[in-house]
Amino acid sequence: MFWNNCALSYATLTAAAFSAYYRNIAVSGMGIVTGYVKVRAAQVWNRTGPKANSSPADLKACEKAQSQRSAPFAKENRGRVGNLTGGVTPGRIRPCRSSCASSIRGEVELMNGRQIIRAVLQGQATERVPWVPCIDPYTRSGLPEPLGSMDLFELQRYFGSDLYRGGWASSERFDSAIRHTHSEPGNGVVVDAYETPGGSIREAHTFVPESPYIPFPTEYLIKSWADLDAYLCLLEHTIVEPDHQRLGELINAYPQAMITTAVTDTPLPALMTKLIGTENFVFMHSDDPARIRRAMDAMQALHRRRVEAAAQGPAEVCICYENTNTSSFGVRWIEEYELPWLNEYAEILHAAGKKLLVHMCGHIRLVIEQIAAARFDGIIDVAPPPTGDCDVAAAAAALNEHGKTLGGGISCTTFILQDADRFEREVRELMENVAANPRFMLGSGDAVPKGATGENLLRAGAIARACRLR
Repeated sequence: MFWNNCALSYATLTAAAFSAYYRNIAVSGMGIVTGYVKVRAAQVWNRTGPKANSSPADLKACEKAQSQRSAPFAKENRGRVGNLTGGVTPGRIRPCRSSCASSIRGEVELMNGRQIIRAVLQGQATERVPWVPCIDPYTRSGLPEPLGSMDLFELQRYFGSDLYRGGWASSERFDSAIRHTHSEPGNGVVVDAYETPGGSIREAHTFVPESPYIPFPTEYLIKSWADLDAYLCLLEHTIVEPDHQRLGELINAYPQAMITTAVTDTPLPALMTKLIGTENFVFMHSDDPARIRRAMDAMQALHRRRVEAAAQGPAEVCICYENTNTSSFGVRWIEEYELPWLNEYAEILHAAGKKLLVHMCGHIRLVIEQIAAARFDGIIDVAPPPTGDCDVAAAAAALNEHGKTLGGGISCTTFILQDADRFEREVRELMENVAANPRFMLGSGDAVPKGATGENLLRAGAIARACRLR
């Protein structure tokens, strides 16, 4: 892909081969332009990217490669529009036999990523399959420079994502009745202590080199019934304030993508995995399930205010990252606790014209029908084995029957493959299995792992852009 010499770009040659209408907005160039960017043409004309510090392009190699490709291109590819890749090396991405042919009409996309996501969530026809990987700091930490230090939103744009993972729509503070102290004694340990009118509680987390962004809980906040009462008192004195400025800035800065906002977990995973711990929670629930239920109802009152703040915000799509998982919570607790509260989140967001997706990267095969019948709009980051346990195509079909979207499908073990051809085969097999599903979005099963190659991320996005499943 050539940023600066548009006349020799793959898109220009493709359009010429098909005698197709083609529009292009160059980042820089030697022609007549309107507008202004800080970097000057003389600084970037021979660079691999539109920045003055980008590495120099091998111009002789580029000229040789383009001359070899341009002559036979029109003859070889006439009628095979599915070869449009939009990113990786021309000729390396093959069209899906069942779905990519006639997927694009030979012109540039008429819908951007935000419009495509919006259409898929409505079950409407789109030009291509959306590309929705979960790219986070852990993904970035395994990439070479300059990608390894790139702004996370710029990184999502670099890899062609149609859906960017944004931040929160609210901030929180305690009123004057609460005294909160935070300390970092060293070795990655962070300690938070809270003095409330109902008692004192504290928690500790530890960051380790293997998990530098998400700490491990080494002392849970709630260790007894007295701690639970103090925690509920803490919630009573927590103030939730809508905070939409950053989201609005991101939506304006990246109009080509769907900027999402995160919404809070429901009370069950919050209590069980973050506040009490699985073993202690199971014992406490067994001793007094009614008391645990009352505590979760009190938590839901605070969580509802957080969701209402998201509903008031500018993001069209919200994602709940609570990791619904039968291996953690079991079928009965998911049915009794999680799904009803997720349905309540959905109702709040739907009333404001928003959509709700739920991150479900774990074991969900035993509750897929219950998920399909729920009120939220779909699930995302769905993983095949070993992280998950379901057949992604079958799960997507079950959700589609209920008008719901499924995103994900590429396993963590696939993303770290060093064999590019094998990676492409596995992704194409997935795409052909979901070829008839209008609500499928190609993405990562869970977050894209550290160790995933940039080539694989670009290749998966190119496959999505080359295929139309409608």
